[in-house]
Amino acid sequence: MARPDYRLFRAILRKDGNTTWHQLGVAWKGKNDSVSIEFNSLPLPDKEGRVSAVLFPFESDKVGEAMGAYHRTIDENKDVPF
Repeated sequence: MARPDYRLFRAILRKDGNTTWHQLGVAWKGKNDSVSIEFNSLPLPDKEGRVSAVLFPFESDKVGEAMGAYHRTIDENKDVPF
């Protein structure tokens, strides 16, 4: 199987205000703009019953940078989507 194009994560907001990132699996770009996802674990719903995940590029040197940018966007909007 080809190397995945993305890593799939769930952000878990902790009581202390920090974020823990849990890797749920990986994903590949498919035909016709599709994405195939392989889960290693399944996310649990939040207190509102929503389940969400975020795809980041697979390159390991970009994942941390992307997570930081995503977290800053959440902080700036003060709207946590999960």
